[in-house]
Amino acid sequence: MENSHLEKPVQYLIRNYMKGDEVALAKIFSECFGPITSRKLIEGNRRFGVRPEDVFVCVTDGKLVSHVSVGFKKLHHGEGVYLKTAGIGGVCTDSDYRKKG
Repeated sequence: MENSHLEKPVQYLIRNYMKGDEVALAKIFSECFGPITSRKLIEGNRRFGVRPEDVFVCVTDGKLVSHVSVGFKKLHHGEGVYLKTAGIGGVCTDSDYRKKG
């Protein structure tokens, strides 16, 4: 019998990335995508033009548990025509917090 109805709902805070989040993010990224250091994570974001204001993290009980970044691009669509587009990347969540809403 599943006891999910007895579990306390998890409260999440979504906020922008802040300097100092790198260690927690490297741990989550390593679990989801393979080993990475906080330094390599910062270098990768810089190399791909990921701006801190476009990175969002999820915090619960004071612990950073999830990450997503938004990437904005202009796609060339013909002579002098560019389309503004956006996508998400780096979606990852600590395995202890997956499937909890």
